[in-house]
Amino acid sequence: MRRQSGTRAVSVKASRGAALIETALVFPLFFAVVWATLGYGLPFFMLQTMNHATEEAVRTALRADPLQGGSAYRAKLISLADAALTEKLSSLPASMENPLVHSVTVQTIAGAPTLVVRVSYPDYDQNPIIPILTLPGIGPVPNLSGDLMAESRYRLESGG
Repeated sequence: MRRQSGTRAVSVKASRGAALIETALVFPLFFAVVWATLGYGLPFFMLQTMNHATEEAVRTALRADPLQGGSAYRAKLISLADAALTEKLSSLPASMENPLVHSVTVQTIAGAPTLVVRVSYPDYDQNPIIPILTLPGIGPVPNLSGDLMAESRYRLESGG
């Protein structure tokens, strides 16, 4: 069967074949873009959540009364920060929350006591949120390695 297209006759079968070839060429590129969006978007969302959680933990810890004195003040700081951090991280799905490692400490940094709140997702490349897809000519997507990490600090008054 032939139909007229301007002055040329075009076979319907030939145009179906051309559409199939065009789809076969474009689909891998489209799929790679969608996969890259998910592959980089989810870890980025997770890092944003981790950063927000550490910032909120430090902010919440500032409710502690510095007049309590040395060790009681530090214990209250750590307790408040740890509770806030746990609450904020609980908004993540269990598959994202379980591999997280967090710590709340008071360290001496540059001669001053500092509250340090850390959250990390160790060995992200070995245990990614979304499976890594290796594309010919592009490589692994997403190409993230090492640990995903967030940290917030607050320098305490010298009496802390």
